[in-house]
Amino acid sequence: MHYIGMDVHAKVTMICTLDDTGKRLKEQVVKGPLTEVVAALRRAPRPFKVCYEASCGYGWLHDQLKGLAVQVVVVAHPGKVRMIFSAKRKTDRIDARKLATLLFLDQVPLVQVPSAARRGWRALIEYRHRLVARRTAVKNMLRALPGAVA
Repeated sequence: MHYIGMDVHAKVTMICTLDDTGKRLKEQVVKGPLTEVVAALRRAPRPFKVCYEASCGYGWLHDQLKGLAVQVVVVAHPGKVRMIFSAKRKTDRIDARKLATLLFLDQVPLVQVPSAARRGWRALIEYRHRLVARRTAVKNMLRALPGAVA
């Protein structure tokens, strides 16, 4: 079993791979969108587990990696990982190593990943809230015009 820790960002992702004894096998930087990260993990040695912090787009990445990893893909809670490792030196490389190590030790604080349908509903509700706020702002601007009837 291989253990992969990832520090995921919009344009650059750091990947650290540990073997079944916890020894670091490989560290690599993947430049580009999340689709490039998925492509890089398609070339990873099998079987493997993956760990990364929950952030924007973590649900889509979770769905993509669930089909690749033999074991369940793990998503770490960023606030709880920060409490475990409160270090002064913080780089993407170090964060990826720490996540891989936590996964190897089976000490990853988990985040519940909602289903794709639930994430879709949440996105729809958030979009509606933005539309209502925008409509209210436009009405208020119209009322503020000189000579406008309230």
